[in-house]
Amino acid sequence: MRVAIFRPFFPPWEMEPLKKISNDFIIDFYITSPINGGVYKAFIKENESNIITLPYDKFTKTIMNNWSIKKVLVFRTILLDTSIKPILFKIILKNKYDVVETIENYTYSSFQSIIAKKFSKVHTIIMNWENIVFPPWRFFLRYIINKQCDAFRVPSLTAKWKLIKEGVKNEKIHYIPACVDTKRFNPHLKKDLKKKLGIEDKIVILYIGRLVPQKGVEYLIKAFSKILQENSQIVLLIVGEGPLKNTLINLANKLKIKNNIIFLKAVPYNRIHEIHAISDITVLPSIPTKNWMEQFGYVLIEAMACGKPIVASRSGAIPEIVIDNETGFLVEPGNINELAEKISLLISDSKLREKMGYKGRARVEKKFSYEVIIPKIKELYYSING
Repeated sequence: MRVAIFRPFFPPWEMEPLKKISNDFIIDFYITSPINGGVYKAFIKENESNIITLPYDKFTKTIMNNWSIKKVLVFRTILLDTSIKPILFKIILKNKYDVVETIENYTYSSFQSIIAKKFSKVHTIIMNWENIVFPPWRFFLRYIINKQCDAFRVPSLTAKWKLIKEGVKNEKIHYIPACVDTKRFNPHLKKDLKKKLGIEDKIVILYIGRLVPQKGVEYLIKAFSKILQENSQIVLLIVGEGPLKNTLINLANKLKIKNNIIFLKAVPYNRIHEIHAISDITVLPSIPTKNWMEQFGYVLIEAMACGKPIVASRSGAIPEIVIDNETGFLVEPGNINELAEKISLLISDSKLREKMGYKGRARVEKKFSYEVIIPKIKELYYSING
C-alpha cells in the first residue's frame, strides 16, 4: 500500500511513530510549507531521506514574503499550504497513492486531496487537531471537505466534538491520541544535566514549550514568585523559544527572582528526555482564547512517561490527559494563586510526587504508548483502503 502524508511541518514526536509503520506501508512524507525553524530544521536534516519538501511557486512566494499582504485574512488561507497552484493534486495523481493524509479540514492541501479523489482511487484521511469551530470564513471549503473525506483522525475528544458540531458523521471520526516512546521516556533516566546546570540540590519545576501568550508562562512566573517566598530551594526551568522570551526575562528581573529561573533554548527532540529526567514537577499553564485552546499537550505525556507529576490548566484537551488529583492537578487558567498552591503542595510532599508520577506512567503505558497507538494507526490505514 502506498501512503502519502502531507504536513506544513513534521514535529519529530509526530513523525517518529509514523516512521515505525513504514515496514507495513510505502510512505512518502511531504512538507507543504517552508515555515520550519529551530529543532524542526535539525530533525528534517536528520531525516531528509524520508522527507520531501515541496517548493513554493513564484506567485505564492511573493505573497508569503509580503508581510502586509500576509496579514490580510483571506491570504492567510495559504499558510499551511505549499502553493495556490494545485501541486498536491498533481503529486497524488502521478504517484497513484492508495491513501493520502493531510492536516485540518480547512486547508487547501486537504481540498486538493478531495479533488484528487474524484480523479483516482485514492482514499483520504484528514488529521484534525483543531478543536474550535474556526475559521468561519472557510465554511464553504470545510463543508465540501467534511462531506467528501473518507475518514478523520483526531488526537483528542475535543477535536472530535468540533467535527461533530460541523456535521461530520461519528463513524467517520477515529479517535487516536498522540503517543510517546515509553522506552526512551522512562522514570529511570540519568540526571547528569542537573550537575551541569548547578542545581543538584534543587527541586526543579519544568515548563517546555513555545513562549507565547496562550501558553501562560507569565502566570507561571508570577506563581513561582509566590512559592519562592516559602521555599528558596527550588528552580524554575523554562525551555523553549518565542516572541515573549525577553518579556518573561524582564518579568523575572522585575520580580527579583532571576537567580531561581533558568531559560534554555529549544532542545532537539533526540535530547528532550534529558530535560524531563531532571524535573520534579512539570507545568503547562495554558490560557484558552477565542480562537485557540490546548489541542493536546504532548509535553504532558512525555513527562508522565518519565514518572513526573503534572500541574496544568483546564484548557482544551489537557483534562483528557491529566486526571485531576491522580496524575497531577488541574487549575483554572490564569489563576495564579491556585497554580502556586498546587505546585507548593507537590514541592512539600515527595511521596505525593512519587505517587502521582507512578500513576501518570501507568496511564501513559495504557493509553498513549507506541505499543497501544501505532496498531490503531495501521488499522485505520488498512480499513480505509478496504
